[in-house]
Amino acid sequence: MQEANDKTVIGNFTNARFIYSGITSTFFKPDGKFFVNTDGADGKLADYEISYTFGVSPLQQYLIKLPGGRLQALSIAWDSRLTE
Repeated sequence: MQEANDKTVIGNFTNARFIYSGITSTFFKPDGKFFVNTDGADGKLADYEISYTFGVSPLQQYLIKLPGGRLQALSIAWDSRLTE
């Protein structure tokens, strides 16, 4: 597990979109920080800052902070074989 930064994040955060079960998640990087717009626990789309990465190969997951300081892994993972 590492803090999310340019050296640790291997996913595409240039407005990459991923559609699963009718939900479109968008990965983007404003001001050098990594974000995803995806559905939250309430089912509504919202922006979440990626705080940490977890794993590298073959899959890298992204952790976001939720209220109360809890970390939650996204259900979406980046396949590192796509960047090799």
